[in-house]
Amino acid sequence: MPAWTLGTLMTQATTMIGYRSDLDASDVSLWVNQAYSEVADSAPDQSSERIAFTSISSGQSRLQPPGSMREMLSLSYMTSTGGSNKTLERVSIREMDAKGFFPSTKPTHFAEFRDWIELWPSPNSGWSIQMRYNSYVTDMTATSDVPSLSTPWRLAVLYLSEAHLHRLVGNSAEEAEARARYFGYVTSLKDTEARRQAGRGRFTMSLPQRKTRWGGSTSGRSW
Repeated sequence: MPAWTLGTLMTQATTMIGYRSDLDASDVSLWVNQAYSEVADSAPDQSSERIAFTSISSGQSRLQPPGSMREMLSLSYMTSTGGSNKTLERVSIREMDAKGFFPSTKPTHFAEFRDWIELWPSPNSGWSIQMRYNSYVTDMTATSDVPSLSTPWRLAVLYLSEAHLHRLVGNSAEEAEARARYFGYVTSLKDTEARRQAGRGRFTMSLPQRKTRWGGSTSGRSW
């Protein structure tokens, strides 16, 4: 298994489209990073999860999300005097508008606007806010940089990089084949992950039939 560095991905991708030595390294790096970003967006991978903390004061209902946030996973708060976290329910902007004015109290919902997060109702006290989110990946710049994805998903980056480079040099048919290979591989990874998740938490145990002292047998039982 090769070490999936930026340099390796660039070399392998150019090799897979026909040993093209006429491509500028900056162009190849650009499209490898584009593939990396697209794969990261579709991968059910916990390596992109982040947690950020902030605080708000009484009457403050708007929060600034982290600059690297791609998707908010959950938002919760804790009072300044302690206690357990309270997770807020996500609603749409339309639902938020429909709720209208409400006296300040403990927030129960939040909505994502273009460049801020709105809490509802407006908080009546100071709160410590925890935001759990998926972040955008950072472009790889050095040839030794490694994609921040689990190893199976790094091969997906290579397949999609190949497709992008075929498009760059005008190989339409080869691009279609490369994309089909990429989508097939990603589908197999997601199917494997779904089976793994479905199998978690299930535990069964069966007892075989056994003889009793009276010569009979007991039926096997399972839990």
